[in-house]
Amino acid sequence: MSKYPAIKASLKERLLGSEYLDGHALPSEPQLAREFDVSRMTVRRAIDELEREGYVYRVQGAGTFSTGKRFQQGGFLVSPFADWSAHPSKRTQVVGAGLFPATPRLPGC
Repeated sequence: MSKYPAIKASLKERLLGSEYLDGHALPSEPQLAREFDVSRMTVRRAIDELEREGYVYRVQGAGTFSTGKRFQQGGFLVSPFADWSAHPSKRTQVVGAGLFPATPRLPGC
């Protein structure tokens, strides 16, 4: 059985809690691999999924950083369009395309 779902869940819990502050770096992949006693590739897979879900972002040469908690508006969770559109019942269709002249520039922009 894969270990990365448990690692992902643990990291997600930390990200939503107060252990990893917004914009701060997570431990490196080798450090997490030692902590969870798994290979670096297993940790990478968990982090890849967290990145796709919008919980973390990577900066080449600098590390992986927390994006902060998910936004809540009203009584529902706002999730990324990619998560919504990945559902099998959702589909997109281009209904039209064209070129339109630019509008005048707004003052102060």
